[in-house]
Amino acid sequence: MHQTFQESWMYAGSMAAPKYLMAHYRDLQLTGDEVIFVIALLEQGQANHFSLDYSQLSDTLELSDEEIFDYIQKLVQKKCLAITQIENSEHKREDSYSLKPMFEQLDLYYRSRSAKHEEMQGTNVLRMIEHEFGRPLKSMEIQTLTSWIDEDHYSFELIQAALKEAVLNQVFALNYMDKILLTWQRKGYTTAAQVIAEKNQMKNRYKAPKMPENNSQPKIEVPLTNWIKK
Repeated sequence: MHQTFQESWMYAGSMAAPKYLMAHYRDLQLTGDEVIFVIALLEQGQANHFSLDYSQLSDTLELSDEEIFDYIQKLVQKKCLAITQIENSEHKREDSYSLKPMFEQLDLYYRSRSAKHEEMQGTNVLRMIEHEFGRPLKSMEIQTLTSWIDEDHYSFELIQAALKEAVLNQVFALNYMDKILLTWQRKGYTTAAQVIAEKNQMKNRYKAPKMPENNSQPKIEVPLTNWIKK
């Protein structure tokens, strides 16, 4: 009996992809094609130790042996794949592949992100902004605040400096703070001290020049021409 496309698709099975990998593969500098290749590698066996079946990969991904080798090289260069030599059951040396380096990188990223979140709570940045704004932040605003820390890597003192600017200008909005932070980022500022230094330079630039101190009044020459006699 001839199978329909839907039946063929259902019976062919599926590939499982770790959700955390799909959410953060860009943090590993992986491309979309490379992460698909990684998922295909996970189907080869255990992530920590597996042999590479070029024929299966070629059929699954429709790649040539040269293209498969190219992907493997890129993953090794990006420290997502390790290759070691082992002795098989026939006492012959063969390559053993492991995706452990990739998962170790993801683990480090997860730990770093968790530490940043704890630090954010510890410094009460969220509470500080809510206090100055006089209202609780919306969920989208909290996401923006989180992205400042996780993606833009703004320091807490820089966020506090932007909050101070917003309050001084009576603009109680995270979008306004975001523009301030983006401007400082383009200037290469990472600390509040750099912002203060720029402010001081601006003040000195626009100060009115001091007049030279001279107690003597300037002499005004008055012409002595007698216009009546002329």
